[in-house]
Amino acid sequence: IELGFSEWGAGPRAPGKTCNVGLEELDLSMNDISAIPDNGFTSLRSLQTMLLQENAIASMADRAFVGLVALQVLNASSNQLVALPPELFQSTRDLREIYLHNNSISVLAPGLLEGLDQLLVLDLSYNELTSSWVNRDTFSGLVRLVVLNLGHNQISRIDTHVFQDLYTLQILNLEYNEIDTIAEGAFLTLSNLHALTLSHNNLLKIEPYYFSGLYVVNQLFLDHNHITEIDHRAFENCTNLKDLGLSSNSLTRIPEAIKLIGLLKSLDLGRNKIKNVENSSFQALDHLFSITLIENELINITKDSFSTLPSLQILNLAQNKIKHVDKGAFGANTALHAIRLDGNQLKDINGMFVNLPSLRWLNVSDNQLQWFDYALIPQSLEWLDMHQNNVADLGNYYEKRDNLQIKMLDASFNRLTEIGDTSIPDSVESVFLNDNLIRKVKPNTFLRKANLSRVVLFANKIQNIDIAALALDTFPEEKELPQFYIGNNPIHCDCTMEWLQRINQLSHLRRHPRVMDLDSVTCQLTHSRGSPTKPLLDLKPSQFLCPYEAHCFALCHCCDFDACDCEMTCPTNCTCYHDHTWSANVVDCSNVGYRSVPTKIPMDATEIYLDGNDLGELGSHVFIGKKKLEVLYLNNSNVNSIHNRTFNGVTSLKVLHMENNHLQELRGFEFDQLENLNELYLDHNDIKHLGNSTFKTMKTLEILKLEANNIVNFSPWTQLNSETLAELSLEGNTWTCNCNSIGHMEAWLRDNADALNVDKLLCAEGKETLYDAIKRCGESRDSAAATSVVQRSPF
Repeated sequence: IELGFSEWGAGPRAPGKTCNVGLEELDLSMNDISAIPDNGFTSLRSLQTMLLQENAIASMADRAFVGLVALQVLNASSNQLVALPPELFQSTRDLREIYLHNNSISVLAPGLLEGLDQLLVLDLSYNELTSSWVNRDTFSGLVRLVVLNLGHNQISRIDTHVFQDLYTLQILNLEYNEIDTIAEGAFLTLSNLHALTLSHNNLLKIEPYYFSGLYVVNQLFLDHNHITEIDHRAFENCTNLKDLGLSSNSLTRIPEAIKLIGLLKSLDLGRNKIKNVENSSFQALDHLFSITLIENELINITKDSFSTLPSLQILNLAQNKIKHVDKGAFGANTALHAIRLDGNQLKDINGMFVNLPSLRWLNVSDNQLQWFDYALIPQSLEWLDMHQNNVADLGNYYEKRDNLQIKMLDASFNRLTEIGDTSIPDSVESVFLNDNLIRKVKPNTFLRKANLSRVVLFANKIQNIDIAALALDTFPEEKELPQFYIGNNPIHCDCTMEWLQRINQLSHLRRHPRVMDLDSVTCQLTHSRGSPTKPLLDLKPSQFLCPYEAHCFALCHCCDFDACDCEMTCPTNCTCYHDHTWSANVVDCSNVGYRSVPTKIPMDATEIYLDGNDLGELGSHVFIGKKKLEVLYLNNSNVNSIHNRTFNGVTSLKVLHMENNHLQELRGFEFDQLENLNELYLDHNDIKHLGNSTFKTMKTLEILKLEANNIVNFSPWTQLNSETLAELSLEGNTWTCNCNSIGHMEAWLRDNADALNVDKLLCAEGKETLYDAIKRCGESRDSAAATSVVQRSPF
């Protein structure tokens, strides 16, 4: 590296020149520096901070920092250092902080840190140091050191005099090593140590002399070792200890040694093998604030288990095997704020939380609770998690409303079948009711919930829901409307559910929530051709249908007589449906064995399905008076002929299905009433003749299916009159492909290439496609211009 910070030049006889003598901070981090040579910074006598982290430095020369007499902070972390030369810091006696973590240092040369009596912070974590190089001489003389981090190395033992001069040390981190032995008196001189971390090592037993001399230590972490036994005198010197971590060991009982820690506030015994809590387990721990016993093997909690802990506020008993808790078991712990009992085997919580006026947070999820009532919990509770139980009802026998203060309620993954206004406290802000068996949400369930912000009803069994079930008291403009989630329910989108599609358009009224997952809501349709399940937002209002057998409008005066236009009577063996405004009226008589068109089809029918019957000949006027009819299915019904007046009176018809029948000819006037037809399906018949006037009145035709018939020489340029044709299928019919008559077809295809797949059209002989014939005829023409047009394949 040569950055011009050296005044060494070529040595004493040829000194270099520099003007950087006033520089106080030098940041060379995140470069590609691979080595620090001798005398590279000799001119920087005022430099206080040098940042070399995140380079690729693999070596530093003995005299790398010569001249840096004012240096106080050195960060060479995240490099590739393996060792440091013994004289590296001889010129930097004023160093206060050294950061060498995240290297590969396995050797600490003797005397490396000698003379650094101003050093406060030394971080050697994430290296490869072993006990051979961390010995009595390593930290000798560091009399002002406050923080020492040796975590994430390979140290296996702590010898007696390793820390002998570190009497000002306050924080010592030895986590993630391989320590299995601590010599007697190893920490004896650390009379000012406040925090000692020995987590993630290989300790098996805590001997009485391990922590001798640690009179002021207030944090001691021994978690993630293999501790099976703790001597009853192990903590007798740790009289100021406030926070003790013993989680993830192999303890089978609560250590007697903790009784000597009178000022202890936080105790973590989680993830051990403790089976019992006795009434004397926590004697003399009057200041204990928090106990964690998560993931042990507790089965019963007796009334006296925690009775000696007047200051207890946080109790974690989650993920045990608890089947029984005595009534009033926590009654002596009136200061309790939070209890975790989740992940146990409780079936009943009756009487468990009496006399707990300060309880705010309760988790009883993932148990086997069979029933629940709000009378079982303290009125002070604000956060209740009871998900993943077997509760069938959120009981409120005493109709407690004003007294409850619950803000978060999680009752998901239970067996709830319905909810009403007393099921959810008025104070609630967030409610999670997903993954239950809820079929019914009663009207006004969410009234009086002025603080409501989120309701999750996802993944239940809701089929129908009244808009009144989602009604709210008027929300002020300055507050966000509550967010509801109702996806993954088997919602039956009948005529009573049409409002759901529009609910978010009612937000200006401030009386209904915003449903945030409408785009993921799928509907089961009462009547549908094709998939019975469709996305809610893809539906038309006319698809929200309810069945009916007979209906008479209020202004109808002739319902006692036959053939009354305002009476709706569903034909025998048919099913009929209407939307919420009776604008849609669907009559489905599919596959019921009719041999003729039923005579009592409601006059206001908008869709009629007669497919799959045996209708034979369709006589004149069989659909007379059906002025609103838009969709008619007559396919697969053995229809063999149509009269000229069959469709008389159905002037609104837009879609006509007559495919898969036995029609042989259409003379030309059968469809002359169908001026508004958009889709016509005549495929898979036996049509041999089409009159030139058959499609003349259909000026808005978009889809015409004629494939799989026996039509010869169909001439779309004369037989079709639609300017909106988008799809025409003629496969399976034939043409006489002589060059004298094929020109008209070529011209029509040039203008309508997108509507027809010409590659599948065959000539009468069956050996040549229509496309090939046009190409052949074009090549035989004398005109070069015509030949060029065919070569460009215009269609």
